[in-house]
Amino acid sequence: GNLRLTVENHQGIIGYQPQEIRIKVSAGFLRIQGEDLSLPAISNDEIIIDGEIHSLTILLDKEDA
Repeated sequence: GNLRLTVENHQGIIGYQPQEIRIKVSAGFLRIQGEDLSLPAISNDEIIIDGEIHSLTILLDKEDA
């Protein structure tokens, strides 16, 4: 069935395909993978993602020590 994911406090969409969406967040990147993914609503505050979501991955930015 279809699912809905809401991402708040984002910093922009990095990439969009029906199978994968990448969103910039303060800690790094958020990668959403699935099927028939769509973006029915985008604002400065939040992004809504619809579709069959298979995985959600947080890719942290590496800080140089």
